[in-house]
Amino acid sequence: MNSPSSPADFEVFADAWTSEVRVESNMERIFSNENYLKLLMLGPQAIPLMLSRLSQDPFLWATALGQLTGLSVGSEARNQGESVTAWRTWALGEGYPTYE
Repeated sequence: MNSPSSPADFEVFADAWTSEVRVESNMERIFSNENYLKLLMLGPQAIPLMLSRLSQDPFLWATALGQLTGLSVGSEARNQGESVTAWRTWALGEGYPTYE
């Protein structure tokens, strides 16, 4: 597998991943999807791009952010809205754009 390296790659892999897992309920399949793994290979440069999609599907993108950063931001959230808020607060503190 070649190492993805650009924002354009991110968009391709992100669109493919979310499309492929849209109706999937098996967590192992969702998070072992080849396009998801390619997203993680982008490393920290993917963080702002993931943050930009956080509101579109909070569960997928909060999980991806947690996997990429190794952090459990929002793990105590009672709902997806609280999880999004927690990640945005973290992003602001780290100097990332927060995207509304």
